Amino acid sequence: MMRSLLGHQPLVVTIDGDEVVLTGMVAGPAGSHGFEVAGMTIEIDAASSGVLNRVTIENASQLSIERHSLLALLLGSDHADELVEMLARGDHKGRLDGQSNITRHSSRGSVDTDVAALATVLSTAARPGLLIEEAAVLALAAAVLGQRVDLLTAMPELVREAEAAAQLLVDHGPELAATLGTRGVFHAIATLNDVIPLLPTALGAAVHALAMNLSPAEDRPTIGSPPLGEGIDATFSVDSLPLLVADQQPTVRHLSNDEYEVRLPGWADRIDDWWVRVYLPGDAAAVAIVPLMPAESDAVATFLLDPTEHGSIELDIVDDAFEPRSSPHLAAFKAALAAGRRATRLERLGEIGPARAQWLRSADLHNDAGDEWRSRTARAIADNALGGSQPLRRLRIQPIITDVTGPIV
Repeated sequence: MMRSLLGHQPLVVTIDGDEVVLTGMVAGPAGSHGFEVAGMTIEIDAASSGVLNRVTIENASQLSIERHSLLALLLGSDHADELVEMLARGDHKGRLDGQSNITRHSSRGSVDTDVAALATVLSTAARPGLLIEEAAVLALAAAVLGQRVDLLTAMPELVREAEAAAQLLVDHGPELAATLGTRGVFHAIATLNDVIPLLPTALGAAVHALAMNLSPAEDRPTIGSPPLGEGIDATFSVDSLPLLVADQQPTVRHLSNDEYEVRLPGWADRIDDWWVRVYLPGDAAAVAIVPLMPAESDAVATFLLDPTEHGSIELDIVDDAFEPRSSPHLAAFKAALAAGRRATRLERLGEIGPARAQWLRSADLHNDAGDEWRSRTARAIADNALGGSQPLRRLRIQPIITDVTGPIV
């Protein structure tokens, strides 16, 4: 049997015009990691990397020979053939039954581990808060993983992005070690060596020289969480970007009678068109919207507010100043998924105690969002992290470059 990169689990098929949705298991408490390939969107469970959540196929009627071959590689030839037959009959609903399909990289019926890693890398590369060197290393890792699972023909952009990333890293080589820290450098060296065969000869040689000369620098300091400050009761929404990205609490400081400062220590190079919005408690309209700007190594924003009229304020930090303010339930849901993803990252790094703390936080936040099922699931994962009596069977990938890049918490 031809290997199936997405495993052979039961899938519910829904056909609506030219769009086909294949639904596996509902996304768990950490949500999904996803990527697009040839008009298909693949979503893999972030908490259980062997589980396929959903595949969405656009323009499904236009199944060329090449696209059918890709579908067979992803789903297996039997599932691909069944799906083509459903489309030919004009079916609107159906089911693809799971079968045993064991490969070198997967357990019974599960998603290929390299595909799960590719989804994690691409999903992480799209998140805010990355330095350009970190994003470049992720681009190299994505190309390497794409080559391993034979998807580069269908995803040629991975090679183009890897070439641009490799050139950037060659140009910024001296700063790379300090940016990535000790753990990140060791992963980066392996990734640099693995990507060389995919690069033009001259660029590959420059990358090889970079890998040979790269050595760990002193680790970056962990970003702290200082107190909020004095002068006003200030609360940040749990879906503020620094909290989602790295569980980093900004500070609020009273500068003068009516002037206040928001500061993110060490984040000057991580912000990209980020905005601080200030609200009166419960209001949907902001009373102040100000940009975060670099101030030496920090990111800083200042705003004016009369403290004699407003005893407390609520703030959020976003990358779109005009997006609606999240409701408390939506903010809690976003934060719950982020906590779950931090937990999976910590698990891959072997940091079980901190991972359990993040799963418990995810459970509390899902409960705040009104999602009892995901709250129970996150709590069950946390209990199993300490060897509970009814362990959950979750397939997890090994540590990857995404686990040692980005803000370290």
